[in-house]
Amino acid sequence: MYDLNFREENKALSNDGGGADNSELICKTLFAWNDAVSPHLAAERENGVVEDAAILESLKNELEVINKDKNRKFDSFCIVETAGGVASPGPSGTLQCDLYRPFRFPGVLVGDGRLGGVSGTISAYESLKLRGYNIVAVVFEDHGLVNEVPLLSYLRNRWLQTELARDMGYAAVRFGHVMFPENVYEPALECAELLLEGVGRGWASRTYFSDNGSTDIEIALKMAFRKYFVDNRILLDSANNDTAEQCIDLKVYF
Repeated sequence: MYDLNFREENKALSNDGGGADNSELICKTLFAWNDAVSPHLAAERENGVVEDAAILESLKNELEVINKDKNRKFDSFCIVETAGGVASPGPSGTLQCDLYRPFRFPGVLVGDGRLGGVSGTISAYESLKLRGYNIVAVVFEDHGLVNEVPLLSYLRNRWLQTELARDMGYAAVRFGHVMFPENVYEPALECAELLLEGVGRGWASRTYFSDNGSTDIEIALKMAFRKYFVDNRILLDSANNDTAEQCIDLKVYF
């Protein structure tokens, strides 16, 4: 494996005939391997495996250098080119669409105009959207096949149930935990009613749904303790404001 920044190219570009530099192009290759194969396979063959954290840190440092350069003559525009396709593995085996998620880069998707290219391009687009990426452009060559017609028709259609599901997934992956109190949809309501009429008959008045194990255990313990206290008449009856009943201070440690 080559060292970090093993290759850096600088080129001044001019748009007029006077020789004045209107822009500067800088190309850097952060990591590279000898064999022209998938990065995870090349890294394994050459004993040059790079952890995800190292890649992200290197890229972060390069971006910070650009942003902190107060002496630059031009506005900065940076493009990060990945190796292979959207779901191609990185050096550690992590899919590249997952690897770069912490940066939340806007994406320019390079599609495929060959046979089956529309399907592959849409699949790549879906993979990026479901991981929270903003796709600002789709670029591909079709050499007269007019593949952009069905592709753009799909991407512009906003009246499909699949579009709603994709947008929900796109929004959901951007947040670690989301709560919508006092909102319910019919399947959840029907499930709650079945639980209350079944295992909860006679003692339960509400249900609780959770999407992670930590809150599941927390609420389950609280429900179990509360039912035990009610059954044994050791919980203050706040509904009837009965202060004569014994009230205890319950502390649960995790």
